Formats: sequence, structure tokens, C-alpha cells
Amino acid sequence: MATVWALMMGGEIPSCRSEVGQWKTVTHVQYGFSVDYPAIWHPQKYGDAGYRGDHDLKLIIDDSSWSDFAVFIYYRAFNEPTIENVVNWANSRLGRYDRAIEYEEIFLIEETVNGCSITKRRYKINGALHEEVYITRQDDMFIIELQLPSYTKEYAYDDYFNYFNPIVASFRPMQ
Repeated sequence: MATVWALMMGGEIPSCRSEVGQWKTVTHVQYGFSVDYPAIWHPQKYGDAGYRGDHDLKLIIDDSSWSDFAVFIYYRAFNEPTIENVVNWANSRLGRYDRAIEYEEIFLIEETVNGCSITKRRYKINGALHEEVYITRQDDMFIIELQLPSYTKEYAYDDYFNYFNPIVASFRPMQ
């Protein structure tokens, strides 16, 4: 499965995975998925109430030394969702921001690998870079989001993606 996700993410799993030390796995049985993360980071699981009123937010993985860097996993039950359903859900999440924000769409790419449809979206809100990966299953859908702080320099983006891509590549739905 990790190999399939690596291909969907545009290549091999970055070599940083072995360079950053040990990785751990967090499993969220309630929502049926597992994901790997660097052992020095901190996963925080959430139940039905979600996180601070965001009922869809089920997992946050962050490195406390990078105060504004985080990976978020959102979940929503939905009967036979399509990629369009996930994109619409993501758009509704973006609509919660004040209309006075500066929004820049960078790309929205739909891909199918081995029959699994995903979509990747990259955008900026007030200079903060976000990348989202949209995943569907038979009865639910996920958004895996990377959020970088607005003060992140463009030359440092690859450093963050060297962590995000293996995290996404490790996402394993439990069937």
C-alpha cells in the first residue's frame, strides 16, 4: 500500500524516512485508518467531538519544535463518495474563512492509481502554504492536510514535504 501511495505522491518515498530516525504508527480504530509518523512527533487522536468544534478533525500530528507545522487528518462518513464529494467538502471547509483572506489556488490535480482515486490540492491562505490529499472509500472520505506557517521560506518547502509525503504514503485504511 505504501508503494501505491508513493507513486500517487509523484515518486518514491523520500529517503529522509530513514534519516529522521524511528517511525511509529498511530491507529485510529474508531475511524478505520493507520498512519506512520516520525517517533519524535506527537499524534493527537480525537473522537466524535473532533478538535475545538471541528467535528471532522480526527488526528493531528505535529513536531512541537516546529510550532506551526502540522499534519491534520479529517474524516467524514459518506455513502459511496466521489472525488467531487471530497472536493466539495474541502471547499466548504475553505468557506469557513473570512472572505477578506488572501487565497491563492496553486493546483488541483486528480489522479487514479490501481483503481484508487485521489486528488491533491495546494493553496495559500494569507501566505501560509497548505497541501491536501483527498481519499475516498466505500462509506467515508478523508482529507490529509499539511499546513505550513506563513513565514516559511519557499526554499524550505521541500524539507516539509520530505516529512509529509511519507506520512501520506503510509496512510492505510482498515477494511
